[in-house]
Amino acid sequence: MTAPAPAAPPTRALLTRVVRTYVAPHWKGLAFATLCAALAAGLTFAITYMLKPFLNGMDRGADLAAILRTAGLIAVLGVLRALALAGQVRVSSRLGHVMVGEIQADLLDRAVRADLARLRNTHTGGFVSSMLYDVDKVREATTTGLVNWTQNGLLLLAMLGLMVAQDLGLVVLVLLAAPLAFETIRKFSNRTARAANDAMVETSALSTAILESLDGVKVIKLENREAAERERVGKVIGRRQHFLIKGSNAKNLVQPTSELIMTLLIAAILAYAGWRATTGATCGAWMSPRARRPGSSPSLRRRMASSRSWRWPRATWCCGRVESRGSSRTVKGSTSSRSSTSCRRRSAPWGRRARSWRWRRTCPRTRMKT
Repeated sequence: MTAPAPAAPPTRALLTRVVRTYVAPHWKGLAFATLCAALAAGLTFAITYMLKPFLNGMDRGADLAAILRTAGLIAVLGVLRALALAGQVRVSSRLGHVMVGEIQADLLDRAVRADLARLRNTHTGGFVSSMLYDVDKVREATTTGLVNWTQNGLLLLAMLGLMVAQDLGLVVLVLLAAPLAFETIRKFSNRTARAANDAMVETSALSTAILESLDGVKVIKLENREAAERERVGKVIGRRQHFLIKGSNAKNLVQPTSELIMTLLIAAILAYAGWRATTGATCGAWMSPRARRPGSSPSLRRRMASSRSWRWPRATWCCGRVESRGSSRTVKGSTSSRSSTSCRRRSAPWGRRARSWRWRRTCPRTRMKT
């Protein structure tokens, strides 16, 4: 008898283990990328801050030499900001792919050293999916996500501080629209997270179906079941594409929705500016904070939408065992199905329980239909 597989560790413990095992050895490169992100945020703030005296000087008819010096300084700061962003992207990309390679090598090593009985209970497609698809999500979460959140968070705090120093009423107007914008982004993030989780499951099922077809190709040819095999794999591909398209649509709808909110906010700001113009407000006082309004960064919107689109891979990687969290998925005949651990009421009839809201949310088959 084979001992039952241990329970999967909680997400917090798994996250801590991944950070300690794979992220900590590359702390120097990650710190450099974070420093570049902070430098880019600071230079963006400096460029925005210089717009007020520059525009006010043009209103007062300042000499051409002063205007050219200020414009040249803004151009130099822009070049430095571009170099900082380039360094951030290069270092983050290299660290992310190095971490992916290390995790993939450790996954293969643990798979080779794992217990044979446990390996037989998990189809090869689950391991292939974890190594090729799930591991790539770690790169997005640990490098790109962390550095981008640092940069945009510092930029947001700096812009809010600048707006508070220049016009408190404008800050109040922006903060009134902030809850609506963040709530909209949060809803799209939840949709993206659910779609990404289901796509990971179907990716594993697709890998399993492809490997089954290749392993049994002789039997398929003898029985002339090529068309049936194509239809079987096509159904898995269709389910996976459904979740991928669903997640992509939810992520891409964030930008037009946030742009609509920002357009309404700009209209309100213009109305407020018309009222403040009667009190003697200058052009620079308005253009400086609005040049980088909080939340208008496209990278920040994309990162907020996709921050929850990944899920820690269903394998515990190299930290104890290489068994997928969904290793209870079994292959019966030619289709893949979840075991009773995924849906405790699989044997229940599709009657009164199927109409229950809780039952429809917990059952994977019903969730795919809805």
